[in-house]
Amino acid sequence: PTSPDTVMITGFGGTYGLSLSARIVALGNVKVGTTKDSVLAITNSGNDTLKITSLISTNSAFTVRPTSLG
Repeated sequence: PTSPDTVMITGFGGTYGLSLSARIVALGNVKVGTTKDSVLAITNSGNDTLKITSLISTNSAFTVRPTSLG
């Protein structure tokens, strides 16, 4: 797969700030047919409720779990 990949996040809220624990998730070498997990923390740094309704990758070689946080 090509790099970088994009993960689309959709949701709604008032005055919020979305912070990610990393801008790049380095997976290193992963053999075909195997998996490797990595954690990316999403933080609401604003002062209103932020509800994330979906998480998806734009590259079919990658999956996001969970796909819904609602």
